[in-house]
Amino acid sequence: MPETTETVETVTPLTTRAQVAPVVEPETGADGQPFDAKRAQELIDKLREENKALKPKAKKADELEAAETKRKEAELSELEKLQAQIKKQEEELQESKRREMQRMAADKAKLPPELVSRLVGTTQEEMDVDAAKLAAVIPKVSNLNVTNPPPNDATITDAQRKAFLQGGPLPGV
Repeated sequence: MPETTETVETVTPLTTRAQVAPVVEPETGADGQPFDAKRAQELIDKLREENKALKPKAKKADELEAAETKRKEAELSELEKLQAQIKKQEEELQESKRREMQRMAADKAKLPPELVSRLVGTTQEEMDVDAAKLAAVIPKVSNLNVTNPPPNDATITDAQRKAFLQGGPLPGV
């Protein structure tokens, strides 16, 4: 048999990209230009100067905003005061109208003034009905014809008054 010889090839592995030194691409800034330390420092310094210049303006704007807020709060509290005053006056007006309706109902029913405040109702008709009911339960005062009036104080003396109070006769009768 014939002898065969084997040939052995040695294969060298290919290098991968990771094994190759990376290609450094220059960094680009927002403006699309490559990074330059000097230019970057100039930009930083410029922005710092602008910031310093804007600080007093920002402080002034904050002060103005605070003053405006304070003015609005004062205006709002003034508005609230006026609304409370209007509400109070409306309540007083309603109370005045209610008292007037009570007085008119009492006059119609010929009630004494002492009973006017006892009338209830929200309308004139309701108060008229209440006044009529109250007048119906109050006894009518008749004109008493006094036949024996007490003596006039100016015409009697203290002694006569004392005798009268102790059960004696009326002076001058």
